[in-house]
Amino acid sequence: MLTALAATRGLGMIVPYVLVGSVAIPVSRTFLVIMVAVFGGTAGLAVGSWAVPVTAGMAAALVVLTRQVARLEGVDSPRSWWLRAERAGSILRFALPRTVSVALEQSLLWLDVVLVGTLAGTAAAGIYGGASRLIAAGFVVDTAIRVVVSPRFSRFLHEGRLAQLQDLYRTAAVWLVLFATPVYLVLGIFAPTVLSWLGSGFVAGSAALLILSVGSIITIMAGNIHSVLLMSGHSGWAAFNKLIVLILNVIGNIVLVPWIGIAGAGLAWTVSMMTDALLASIEVRYLVGIRIEPRAVGYAALVPLLTVGGTALIMQAVLGRDDLIGLGFSVLVGGVLLLAWCGLDRRRLHLDVSRRGFRKV
Repeated sequence: MLTALAATRGLGMIVPYVLVGSVAIPVSRTFLVIMVAVFGGTAGLAVGSWAVPVTAGMAAALVVLTRQVARLEGVDSPRSWWLRAERAGSILRFALPRTVSVALEQSLLWLDVVLVGTLAGTAAAGIYGGASRLIAAGFVVDTAIRVVVSPRFSRFLHEGRLAQLQDLYRTAAVWLVLFATPVYLVLGIFAPTVLSWLGSGFVAGSAALLILSVGSIITIMAGNIHSVLLMSGHSGWAAFNKLIVLILNVIGNIVLVPWIGIAGAGLAWTVSMMTDALLASIEVRYLVGIRIEPRAVGYAALVPLLTVGGTALIMQAVLGRDDLIGLGFSVLVGGVLLLAWCGLDRRRLHLDVSRRGFRKV
């Protein structure tokens, strides 16, 4: 199902990818499991109801993909989409480094928690694990944008349309910074409040969460640079970057955690992510010809910093405490101010691109 959905996205259809993978499957799973629970079904039946929708999703994805390929090639039976022997080598050369890169990326995601547990104890590992997992909230925006723009990156690279690629990369980077930064601002400024939802003991990870949030804001200013590197066929460089970053992260944890505790783990992760983005940016600049645009992303970062961040700091100053009321007001008032600014300055923030115009890019 995942392979078929990825192929439909690669051929230019984002709607089936979202409807099947992100809407139909989760909704049907939730509904079926609830029905099993309501009518007193067994645990085995609940697991089965969780798995059944995938079969339907696979069938739907394959139907859409078959029609796409048939329409693309102008034939009734899309036999030509089976793997040819001459293509196997190029696919393997691209996929193998990417597989290694993903493995290293997952190691980077979890190894720091293991290292914290080894160096500072299991309690510290639990606190840091809770703080570091919250950072994944901002990845939702990154994933949503990457799903849409990656096939476009690939197309423009294949056609040699570097000017259009630069424009699309800049627009996607501005959107990513504009809408992911508020998440990290709220997490960082209201770290004690957010961590208290996991338990009172987790508040000790507030400094680590603040560091992780600041590092995430700086890192996302590189935009979807990793997607450009991958879509340009340089997956080997991406794997090399992840290896360097993993080594840097391990060394950073070993040096910093015994010195400043879990805040050191957060600092090591932050430096690692910034290094990863920097390496990818340099490689894309010289291998592909695409550059980061500091002025555009800097302005995009300024908007949530003044609206959401400024509101959060004012709320803390007025209320004199870090609590749920201040967080709620910051999200509500800051969000309204952010949307108002976006509406008034939508051209400079690249928000005036219509859906039809975006598809033409």
